[in-house]
Amino acid sequence: MVRYRAVAISLMSLLVVSSLVGILVTPGSPASAASNALSAANWPYANHDLNGTNYSPQTMLGPSNVNSLSMSWIMPFGPTDPSWKQAPGAQWSVEPGSGTPPLVVDGIVYIATNQNVVYALNAKDGSEVWAQSVTLNYANAVKNVPIVERQVGSGILSPCSSTACNLNNTFWCSSTNCTSPVIHKHAINYYKDSKGKGIINITGFACELWGFDAITGDIAYHITNICGNVPLNGNGAYPATYTSDPPEFYNGMLVYEQGGYTSMGGRSFLVAFNFTQVEAAGGKGCDGSFGSSSCPPLWQTFVSPPNTVADPKWDYANCNIGWVFDYPAFAKNGTMAVPCTSLPDSVKAIDWGMNNGLKPITGSVSNSWGQYAIDNKTGMMYFGTGEAGPFQYADPKVRPGLDLYSSSEIAVDLHTGKVVWWFQLNPHDHSDWDAAWSSILGTTNGKESVFKASKDGILFSLDALTGKPNWVFDNPAIKWAPGLRPGDPTSVADMTTPYPNYPNASWIQAPGLAGALEMDLAYDGHNLYGAWFNSSPNVMQVDPKTQYANTLRTLAWPDNVTLTAIDANTGKTVWTHFFNGFVFRGGMTVTNGMLIMPGGDGNIYFISTKDGSIISTLHIGAPLFVDPTLGITADGKNIELLQIIGGGRWIAAGQAGGGATVPGAIMAFTLGGTGGSGPGTTVTTAVAVQSNLPLNYISYAAVTFAIVVTVANVVINGRNRKKGM
Repeated sequence: MVRYRAVAISLMSLLVVSSLVGILVTPGSPASAASNALSAANWPYANHDLNGTNYSPQTMLGPSNVNSLSMSWIMPFGPTDPSWKQAPGAQWSVEPGSGTPPLVVDGIVYIATNQNVVYALNAKDGSEVWAQSVTLNYANAVKNVPIVERQVGSGILSPCSSTACNLNNTFWCSSTNCTSPVIHKHAINYYKDSKGKGIINITGFACELWGFDAITGDIAYHITNICGNVPLNGNGAYPATYTSDPPEFYNGMLVYEQGGYTSMGGRSFLVAFNFTQVEAAGGKGCDGSFGSSSCPPLWQTFVSPPNTVADPKWDYANCNIGWVFDYPAFAKNGTMAVPCTSLPDSVKAIDWGMNNGLKPITGSVSNSWGQYAIDNKTGMMYFGTGEAGPFQYADPKVRPGLDLYSSSEIAVDLHTGKVVWWFQLNPHDHSDWDAAWSSILGTTNGKESVFKASKDGILFSLDALTGKPNWVFDNPAIKWAPGLRPGDPTSVADMTTPYPNYPNASWIQAPGLAGALEMDLAYDGHNLYGAWFNSSPNVMQVDPKTQYANTLRTLAWPDNVTLTAIDANTGKTVWTHFFNGFVFRGGMTVTNGMLIMPGGDGNIYFISTKDGSIISTLHIGAPLFVDPTLGITADGKNIELLQIIGGGRWIAAGQAGGGATVPGAIMAFTLGGTGGSGPGTTVTTAVAVQSNLPLNYISYAAVTFAIVVTVANVVINGRNRKKGM
């Protein structure tokens, strides 16, 4: 501890000096050309590639030299980004910092803050190439699309006048149980159009999509009003700040999933646009609403039922291509799923309560917060959906049945928009154990397969052509409380259970509300890697007045993580590594025989993929809940490890971080790097001093809280803006 403290004090003084010096330096520019080696080392998607693997094929960094990594540069985030301005007419809160895995393309690093500011940085020294802020006029937006947050603007929706929830009204409300959304971005991605222009893609604040020229930062496209005129939506609302992951691209089309989010009732759908038409509109933008003449959707596929038509058979047409996980049967005799056609009509008819009339307006399927996996050869896209809403609500009349297509994996033919198959991982989910994280496309015994898990920690290998499960992995390391496991989809009683452990009025939420697997998995072609965790659970109890569940107390259970490697062919455990005292969120990278795993305890672990042994540990000192990424400088000479630290409050991730709001920073580590001289380079001298020490002995604790409090505003507010190269 004495050694760490001394290093922190030394670093702190150097951070202040180098940050002030950096303000006066003109930002550098990466080289415009990239070699084949550079292209191979690019990280253009949140999970590296279209298959969503989190696997980098680079060979520069590995077990033999990982100990020579040293910090090259750092860019801290302030509590408020200077480029961000509150949307006119809105009063919502926004998290500081960043939660998007950094992209690295041709020597440029791209990140987005939770306040929707996109930065392009020189990978060599962290200097700023350009910055662009995603903007919104909330007052105007609500006139065109039904969006809502904690404060509802004038227009289509009206604020609640009562503290009691009225779940059949056109808005959701409660003095204590209203969702309190704050934006946090899960991802951005990079796309190269037909003319070779790189575009950084990001979701906006209110049913909007933005693309920025990767070199100049200019607006490449802007689609607005995606939630406008949604067929049979009625007064269902969409979130203004909680949005899905950015769009993906295939064969000249842009594809995006728009969820309704918990308790808002907006009808969820997948939509495709002609990207040539969208891009031609450029910065002036185009109207993406249903029926628009500006840039009308090519097709729409709905993943939640209508709000204005009572149709108990709304999803029957796709029953013959669907599967539902049956946990009781799996536990009893190994049955992995039942086909939808085998479900009794008594279960299918009650779905979403439409057997009694209109679906309650608050019921819907939440956003997809994971990267979609796309097979470029077949045009098939695979994506997971969020939980059913309203969440943690006890009235069984609101959303009985399977609640299709919540907590599901869906395969869509992008040529037509038609669903090819669907698999519901958690039927009638009442614990927010959605399937909204990323999907991975790989192989099981030579057969193309989709690897997918829900937040309850149950992992599946699904046949990519049919959705039929190859195997199911239920990690024995997870603690389950009574009544929390998925129910029997053939039982009306199970599919109308209003809350866990019913009819008891209280229950232990274990796994906790963050589930047991809150992450994007990694896959190296042989094994899948995930971090299953147990967190301190809450004791929940239904409030008879609001019908929502309240937290009575938190139990003092130990937090722990079981890092697990699973054979992709068999679904069997290859090895495990146990960590005590923290939880895990985000993701990890697999490359060149090792896992790079950021921990909630403030350490980056480098772990052998062969046996799970720790190769080395890098102590950062702040909670780490974002996937690490790898890239290379524009000259092709140095590999770079990029890691987001801090970045919000992550209360759902358990005790790690203590629920504190930590703006954090982006840190870059290179092999023996000496750092740069741009504004982002804040610890050049410190890096030189520490570069010969093994990672195990380097502590960057000061780079977390001290730098954020003392230096962040100086560095960011004083950064010279430079658009272009």
